[in-house]
Amino acid sequence: MSARIKNMNASKSSRNPIALTASEKIGYEEKKAEAIKAKSLFLSNRKVKIKTRMLLIA
Repeated sequence: MSARIKNMNASKSSRNPIALTASEKIGYEEKKAEAIKAKSLFLSNRKVKIKTRMLLIA
């Protein structure tokens, strides 16, 4: 996933030679943090679902 984000950044910077402004950079970092949080939450929910399913089967 991080590789894909890096690739997106690379293509963005090649199209736009001007570096990101500080506010844009902060916004990007926040989005990235939110995405990571959402993904970890999703994974933890999935683990709980699998555990409950195993308990139901057992």
